[in-house]
Amino acid sequence: MPRHRWTVTAQFLDFWLAAAQDAAYNSSGGAIVRNSIGLDGKHIGEETDIYTWYELNRHLNIGAGFGDFEAGRFISTTTNAQFYRGPYFAINFKDAGRAEQR
Repeated sequence: MPRHRWTVTAQFLDFWLAAAQDAAYNSSGGAIVRNSIGLDGKHIGEETDIYTWYELNRHLNIGAGFGDFEAGRFISTTTNAQFYRGPYFAINFKDAGRAEQR
């Protein structure tokens, strides 16, 4: 934490299919890439991120970062993609966590 309410983080992620006949899914649960035969491997790819968050108040955070995704065998074979890289920006709205009053 460089300063109060400001964090900087780096992470490494390694993505794999649960089974060879599975699919890669988006955050809503929809399949984005599928191979029902299961011959394209199970390794989706590896991602490295560095990002920062700043807490404006107890209800709102803003953040920005840079991500680098290197495709594994499954993505390389099913989409012909090798990598994705780029900056991103995020806004996080938080509930204050208040308990219901009775």
